[in-house]
Amino acid sequence: MGAGALSDAAVAPLTVTDPVLARVLETKLASGERLAVLVDDAALAHEDPTSESVGVLSAVHQALRTPDQHLQILIRPPQRVRVEDLVRTEPHVVVRIEAMSDDDDLTEETHAVGRTLAQQFDRWSDLQPQIPGESRVHAQQLARRPGPLSDFVTASLDLDDSQRQSLLSQRAVRLWLDLLLPILEHELQMLEMGEKIQQQVRRELGQGQREHFLREQMKAIQKELTGAEDTDVDSLHERVARARLSDEARSEAERELARLDQMQAGSAEASVVRSYVETLVELPWQRRARERLDVQRTRNVLDRDHEKTRARQRTYSGIRGGPKTGWRSGSCTGFVLRGASGRGQDFTGPEYCPFSGSKGPASVPWWCA
Repeated sequence: MGAGALSDAAVAPLTVTDPVLARVLETKLASGERLAVLVDDAALAHEDPTSESVGVLSAVHQALRTPDQHLQILIRPPQRVRVEDLVRTEPHVVVRIEAMSDDDDLTEETHAVGRTLAQQFDRWSDLQPQIPGESRVHAQQLARRPGPLSDFVTASLDLDDSQRQSLLSQRAVRLWLDLLLPILEHELQMLEMGEKIQQQVRRELGQGQREHFLREQMKAIQKELTGAEDTDVDSLHERVARARLSDEARSEAERELARLDQMQAGSAEASVVRSYVETLVELPWQRRARERLDVQRTRNVLDRDHEKTRARQRTYSGIRGGPKTGWRSGSCTGFVLRGASGRGQDFTGPEYCPFSGSKGPASVPWWCA
């Protein structure tokens, strides 16, 4: 019988699928014999199975036939054993065994490692909802018995058969503890990391849901007070959709609108974002005006409207209107300075540019200061 998944402190069901072995078990149980040795199949297949075969001596408490004619038995493995001799293999395996004592190397250091294992198992159980409270109590009761504690923890962890068999095969309890403690520590770290991630997700979702709920409440209250819903943000969405923005400008406007949807309506930040989006919408992205690039006319207008004009203002107009370069710039907003330098009134264009003949909002490339 294979027993790689069992440990000698576990009570577990076992399904026997071999029909010959199932009949042997039923015969033995009918005669009152209830002890069976559970050994890993791979160990018995070894050239010298007695050198590798460590299993458990198990008491069979119950046997029941399943609808598919397999035999379901309930076993309690009370003691680890080592196979000393393979007596026969037909019609079923018969072996000579030797009991393995767990008390041969129980030094103070071994007891200390056992208590550490019990503490780690208690922390591990806290993060496992499916682990009953009785298991934690039982582990604490076994804290002073490193051997049975190792059995119990091994049976509780979700290990594959090879890992369980490797732990079960350790001749000394201290070696068993030294192998088991890092495995439990790794499982504990994985559970703690998963719990931390879940808490962070719950916290973020909870905060988002709370903000959404409060915003909906504010909208409902405002509707009750004013008799109408606040449509400022909706109107701004519509204006952005209708505006002939460039791809980059539209992406920026939509990003800011998404932020605005998450903000409290009366906050200072919401006011800034709203003004920014309104400015983006109002800019003349697709409108152009016809320019008149006349250096002499620019000089006359500046001499008339702006005393002691700096030379660079005329130079720019000359560069723009030069027949050799044919240079055209991108859109830009300029400042028109009226009056003496440093004493006049400044205003942002392009509302009116007397140099180029542009009137009204336009995205033509021009520069006035």
